[in-house]
Amino acid sequence: MDQDGLVAEPCPGLFTGGPMKRVFPLLLISVPLAAACSADLLGDRDDDPSSVGPDGSRPGPATPDQVAGERADITPARLLTDIQYNNAVAALFGVGSAPLSAQIAAHGDVYDNDASGLTSSPRLVEAFEAAAAHVASEAFESGAVRFDCASGEETTCIGEFISQNGLRIFRRPPSEDEVGILTRLFASLRAEPIEDTPEAAAEGVLTAMLQMPAFLFRTELGEGRGGRTRLTGFEVASRLSFALTNSTPDDELLQAAAEGLLDEPAGVRAAAERLLASPQARQGLLHFVDQWLGIQDAPRLNRDPELFPQASTELGAAMYTETRLFFEDLFWNRDGDVNDLFAADYSFVNADLAELYGLSGEFGSEFVETRLPDERRGVLTQGSYLTSHSVFDRSHPIARGVYTLRKIMCFDLGSPPNDVGALPEDRSEAQSVREMLKQHAAGACAGCHKMIDPVGLSFEAYDALGVHRSVYDDGSPVEATAEVLIDDVWVPVDGGADLSLALAESNTAGSCFTQQAMAYMLGRTLKRQDLGTVERIASETQNLREIVLNIVSSEPFLYRDVPAQETCE
Repeated sequence: MDQDGLVAEPCPGLFTGGPMKRVFPLLLISVPLAAACSADLLGDRDDDPSSVGPDGSRPGPATPDQVAGERADITPARLLTDIQYNNAVAALFGVGSAPLSAQIAAHGDVYDNDASGLTSSPRLVEAFEAAAAHVASEAFESGAVRFDCASGEETTCIGEFISQNGLRIFRRPPSEDEVGILTRLFASLRAEPIEDTPEAAAEGVLTAMLQMPAFLFRTELGEGRGGRTRLTGFEVASRLSFALTNSTPDDELLQAAAEGLLDEPAGVRAAAERLLASPQARQGLLHFVDQWLGIQDAPRLNRDPELFPQASTELGAAMYTETRLFFEDLFWNRDGDVNDLFAADYSFVNADLAELYGLSGEFGSEFVETRLPDERRGVLTQGSYLTSHSVFDRSHPIARGVYTLRKIMCFDLGSPPNDVGALPEDRSEAQSVREMLKQHAAGACAGCHKMIDPVGLSFEAYDALGVHRSVYDDGSPVEATAEVLIDDVWVPVDGGADLSLALAESNTAGSCFTQQAMAYMLGRTLKRQDLGTVERIASETQNLREIVLNIVSSEPFLYRDVPAQETCE
């Protein structure tokens, strides 16, 4: 402990305690996700198991030691995202007014909870301080938190206050050092020159607790300090809750951790089953689905009003709702498989979507389960997916192809060359879309476009609004036939529905869904060595629920590999 009252945890360089205005701004700025405490906390993406070379070839086979065993996690600390922060304070204190105004989320070709993109900043420190004061004040005013000291022994009372609230806030029992630091803070607030009332001093302690790394970071260090180490029961409870509900663990889950019920995979699986029955898990997994399919912005539906007069935010919201209802139905009502995600011949539509899809019958504002025409199969031909990967005034076969390859088929195309030109906005009368893509893909881009263009062309039978078409606006025919590489075989497809059915019958779709779900639930980008776990789970089941349960009871989820060079300086 230094002269300011700071206490260093053994690893990964996180600190606790101290008067908050003096200590925590320096604390959070100087510890951006504990990156200084390991030479390889986050990993790189060069050896991703799904990567392909410029010519479309897959990487060489992994060595036996890379895939034979289960690879444990390596990332010891993750900053809460803004959504996780706000979900947590709502669950803890009923404060649901989104008190944290700053956005905390990883960006790019990763999920928003990816540890590699979650770092602190001076502005974020200020946002944490303001939010903590607001939440603590609201918690005391509403009665969600009380400080009663009928005995008059304030030292005993504040100790009990810190222990009871610390368990829920820190997602583990507070350490002796933390209790000591917060107790001294209470005493300083009660003493001259501040002389707070007991309740006001307790509110100050709660404010400090909400700015401590034990709350703001999910620290998952494990039980040991070298080699492979199992996460503690409380760390498993935290990881499991954030993976499934995107929020802090509830009291029942913390109790299970305290009783040792999360020390074995069977206990973790049982806890996960309970969580999956909750409304919070529905929202948590739908948050993953939004990002997996890339449909977060679908409700905006920004389209050229002259070309697409029927486009509106109401229609965009309907598209977004359709996909979420469809996944909810498959996961919670039908106990569906991955192939159902791509091959299902039904969905949930209202009047706006019925018109868009060319459906006959009576439809209103309510969403009803409806059989779809032959050109619609699964999520990839729903309006939310098709519009999310188009542009303002036209469909975009490259955007659709790239996204589908990366997130649905798990091909890592890498980054395009710096000098690559944009796809022309207009094709000449002598060019078909296919010819235009071929010309655009000449030279250094040819290898990747050999993979991209067939997938994108198969979606050309849908315009930028997702309307099915057989001709373009100029009357030229749409060509949606292609040969797509699926399971290492070039498969002929004719349109998006045909591609969806081919994926439903493949190993690619199940393996990739498992990989995407695992990356989200672990909160990090997967590496080549994770392939063993991904392929084991995908080979065991295609059931959506079972995939999730198998991920949260796997070694990467329950263990951590401590690098030999990990040090805390």
